[in-house]
Amino acid sequence: MTQSGRPAHKAVNPSGGSGGSGTVKVEEPFSLREEEKRQARGNKPKPKPNPPPLGRGRLNRADKIARAERSEQVFPPGVPMEECWLSHTRPVWRLEQGRAVLVAYEVDRGPKSQYGKVPGVFGRGEFGIEIVLAIAYQVFILGLSFDKVCL
Repeated sequence: MTQSGRPAHKAVNPSGGSGGSGTVKVEEPFSLREEEKRQARGNKPKPKPNPPPLGRGRLNRADKIARAERSEQVFPPGVPMEECWLSHTRPVWRLEQGRAVLVAYEVDRGPKSQYGKVPGVFGRGEFGIEIVLAIAYQVFILGLSFDKVCL
C-alpha cells in the first residue's frame, strides 16, 4: 500500500486499451507475499488446524447398553421362565413422555430355539414403531427433508 491508500501493484491491460475482454495482468506476482511469509517463517510448516472434537461417531452395542436408562426381560411366548436363558441384549430407542429413552431388552431363548420378541420393533433395527412414525409424519406430512429430521 502506498501513502495514498492505493495498492502498490498496478494492473496493466496487455491490449493497451481501456477495457475489453483481454486478461488483466498484475506487475507484482500473486505469490510474492506468500513467499515472503514462508521465508520469514523459516522451515517451520504451517500450523495445522485443531482436530474436530471426538465423540460424534457411531456407538457400538456395548456402549448403547451401558447408556440405557433401564433394562427389561423379554421371554418367548408359552415357555416357562425357568426353561429360558439369556440369548442377547438389544438396545432400543423409545419415546416416553415426550422424550427419547434408550431401553436395553434382554431377549431370552427357549429350549426349541424360541426367542422373545421385543414389542414394537422392526426386524433387526433399534428404533421402535413410535420413532419410525414420528419421522414418517415429519417427512411426508409436514414436508421436512429426511436429513433435517434425522440430524
